[in-house]
Amino acid sequence: MNPVEIAAACCTLGYVLLAARGSVWCWPLGIAGAIFYIIFDLQLKYYQDALLQCYYVAAGCYGWFWWNKNITAKIIPYTSVPYARLSIPLVLCTLLIVPFGWIFSKLGNAYSYLDAATTLFSFLATWYTARKVLQSWLLWIVINLVLAIQYHLKEAHISSALYLLMAGIAVYGYTQWKQSSLPLPAPKAPVKPL
Repeated sequence: MNPVEIAAACCTLGYVLLAARGSVWCWPLGIAGAIFYIIFDLQLKYYQDALLQCYYVAAGCYGWFWWNKNITAKIIPYTSVPYARLSIPLVLCTLLIVPFGWIFSKLGNAYSYLDAATTLFSFLATWYTARKVLQSWLLWIVINLVLAIQYHLKEAHISSALYLLMAGIAVYGYTQWKQSSLPLPAPKAPVKPL
């Protein structure tokens, strides 16, 4: 096993767990994981994946800045985007799958259109996570399940299991953010003695 891949996977798993809990410390781990994956991808000549990881480094820096600026101690501040507004970037990503898939096929990807879809929607989900958009977790659930299937088809069973685990953590992240952002109950008035 490649120690760089192990370090990348551990940092990425730590990032997802901390993000699900709303901890700003998820971002340094995410950045470190992406850097390890860049090194790993370059070793394997997975240039497209390395490029995606470069985006994750930049998005991690942005997320770290944004969360530090806006986080509060008692509540995980998130935004819930109206589904009508969310549909525009989803449709755009869907339309871009064909041209990106064609480009990826010219780069020699085994599952070029599937890779294009997961790459495009990962860009969107990462951006939404950095902006603390609740629906980012719904995107991550689907993306991670698709990636688990994709890696299973490539017979990369450890990565497949990792993405299944991350899909489960994404479900936890969604419920955690949703519950943590509920208004705190009003304090009860003290009972006066008779």
